[in-house]
This record gives sequence, C-alpha cells and structure tokens, in this order.
Amino acid sequence: MGLMFSVVSIGTVILQTSINALGPVIISAQTSARRIMMFALLPVGSMSATITTFTSQKLRSKTI
Repeated sequence: MGLMFSVVSIGTVILQTSINALGPVIISAQTSARRIMMFALLPVGSMSATITTFTSQKLRSKTI
C-alpha cells in the first residue's frame, strides 16, 4: 500500500511539473479539475473503506 502511494505521489509531482510550464491559466484549470475529481471520488473511497471494515468484522466473528 505504501509503495502504491509513493508511485502516485511521484506521478503527481511529474504531472504538476509539466503543467507548471504551461502557464497560470492551465495551472488553475488543472487544480480546479483535480479538486472536482477528488470531491467526486470521496464517496466511493468512503464506501470502499466502510464495506471492507464491515466485511472483515463479519468474517472475524463468523456471522456471515
């Protein structure tokens, strides 16, 4: 899991470096798009964590 986050972070830095060369309008557009995307993906990530926790608790207690 830590390796995945490291790869994503390195990719984000490379992407941001490339976008910074395109000017302030593109930077602000990309930042806005990234924030909208993360806001849209937040419920999916939360549901994923919830389902994983619920399932592992049920498997542990053998009540499935």
